[in-house]
Amino acid sequence: MLQHIQPDSLFPSERLGFTQVVTAAPGRLVFVSGQTACDRKGRPVGGNDVAAQAGAALENLGIALAAAGAGPGDVTMLRLYIVGYTAAIAPAVGARWRSSSRGSNRPRARGSESRPCSIPTS
Repeated sequence: MLQHIQPDSLFPSERLGFTQVVTAAPGRLVFVSGQTACDRKGRPVGGNDVAAQAGAALENLGIALAAAGAGPGDVTMLRLYIVGYTAAIAPAVGARWRSSSRGSNRPRARGSESRPCSIPTS
């Protein structure tokens, strides 16, 4: 049985054709959609500061996990897609990840460069 969850603190994603969080039973598997640097209304945050964007996206990940009764220590794998990724920004992004997962066993994480995506305005 699947349960679709739309946390109040994340932007409504149904209009874009996906669910922020899905849980699956029996047992308890939680699937979280890709979290971005957007506020609860879907507006981009962080400007051109990649570390600030990473922090906002990781904060949104925490909100999504909490909506399913989970936390950073329950994550088994994390993928980070970063537009314009360079080795120079890796320490700042890594610091945000360490801060967001403090006190838990960190999952396997993989980062890679991504192409820019647009955010629908309607």
